[in-house]
Amino acid sequence: MRYYISIQLLEGRIQAAALCADTLHPMRERVFEEVFGQQCSYSHIQVKVKKLISQVRHQHEQEELAGISLSLHAIVEDKDLTIRRAFELPCLDAHNLVRDLGADYSCPIAIVPIALAFALHETASFPKRLSPFLAVYLGQVVDGALLLKGRPLRGHISYSCNVGHINLQAHGPVCGCGKSGCLEAFTGSLAIVRRYSALTNTPPLPVADIMAKAEAGEQAARQVFADTGRYLAQGVGSLINVLSPGRIALAGPLTRAYPFFKPAMTEELQLYAFAAFLQGLSIYAAPAWNKGLVSGCCRVFGNKDLEQFILF
Repeated sequence: MRYYISIQLLEGRIQAAALCADTLHPMRERVFEEVFGQQCSYSHIQVKVKKLISQVRHQHEQEELAGISLSLHAIVEDKDLTIRRAFELPCLDAHNLVRDLGADYSCPIAIVPIALAFALHETASFPKRLSPFLAVYLGQVVDGALLLKGRPLRGHISYSCNVGHINLQAHGPVCGCGKSGCLEAFTGSLAIVRRYSALTNTPPLPVADIMAKAEAGEQAARQVFADTGRYLAQGVGSLINVLSPGRIALAGPLTRAYPFFKPAMTEELQLYAFAAFLQGLSIYAAPAWNKGLVSGCCRVFGNKDLEQFILF
């Protein structure tokens, strides 16, 4: 039996799992995991990724490895798959992780932006004729992917739909990208932590704790997420006016708080998006989005429209 190895680098973790090459279903429930920090070096990340690949291969010694696919928040150059910018792992900037790994493995290796991997999974059963599909990832990084007739939007050097870096406010809060006033600087995990700490005059808490407080009924936590919904409406509303998508799917750890930011986001969208474009538009938080990433990044294999993400 042939299988793929799917690897995700996000939210401080590197996870690897095996998928059946024919069905893209997990071959076993076990997921191998390593953690990383902001100060990791490029060689350190390589060692961790290779360790996970070895663990998965050891578990499947009797099967044929057909491909390895990596997904992370990054701008990847089309012509040679060099990472121009890795938003969680700056040590990867200007490196070609796919090429460097390819020296050790004889199978095709792919690299796919996280939001695009999710979008490919979410639209796998959609007819390609459907209107544009927009995926938005909400976590430490805020990112996006746009599919037009099933194909990702391409820029002049790379896949292009960095939703989190739409500017909402000149000279606003500094974003993780180094610029000011980005959507991510208002709606990402770190922004939520910062606003909650300021509102309650308490030391910063993990964003998961703030979500738990909102679920327990704390008004301050719910207010922070309502504000997040309003900021999302500004950024997403601009995209709706430009692209007129038929569906917008939200993914990422912050979708756990969707019940608390959805009402404010829905109300605020009426102010920023054309009513004609909102009519019939479906916006939803995708269930089991993390499982979708695992299979989504392997959907580039065998798809001629997505070969630019693969080093053969």
